[in-house]
Amino acid sequence: ASDVYKRQVWDDAQDSWAIAHDEIGKVLQGIDFHSFFAPFVGEITEDLIVMPNVSYPTDIEVGVRHDGKLFCLIPPRIAWGDNEPWPFDEDHAHIIRGAVSQYARLLMETYLRQNAVYIAPATSTPLPVNDDFRALHPTWGDQFTALFVAASVAIFLEQTFGKPEAEAYMLMENKVNGLKLLPSVVNVLQRYQEEY
Repeated sequence: ASDVYKRQVWDDAQDSWAIAHDEIGKVLQGIDFHSFFAPFVGEITEDLIVMPNVSYPTDIEVGVRHDGKLFCLIPPRIAWGDNEPWPFDEDHAHIIRGAVSQYARLLMETYLRQNAVYIAPATSTPLPVNDDFRALHPTWGDQFTALFVAASVAIFLEQTFGKPEAEAYMLMENKVNGLKLLPSVVNVLQRYQEEY
């Protein structure tokens, strides 16, 4: 009976998955995450896969590495009241922000781990973050990764949607996470991109 129930649940949800897949496909058409991240972390051999998450009500995206692939599961934006969640293709920046943040985190964590010997001298110099940020990200690697993630999102949003979208994101990161230094980090990474 359990297998019959599972099959029925899957069959009942097929239309929702197909619609979500098509909507995310529209958003990601022409987006090149590999080229964006390669200057920062080197050649990326993994496939980068974005999957809609329609199976569980959540407002956070999840990034995982498995079998040579980086998966980013993105929920739709939560609607108000009893309304259905927003269609995935209604807020392109929501999808891009989620994917970039998860790929940036996974890629930078791996990069720091693989290059630990070379990075070790830098880790003795504290990063200029506030106490609240330091409490959320206690190690140098956690702090560096979180800054890289936020700056990568801002830069990708600016390159994809324009400066107002990036500025709105940076304002929210400052208000919600206290990232006052994010504009400076963005400037450093943009200069690096230009000189790469």
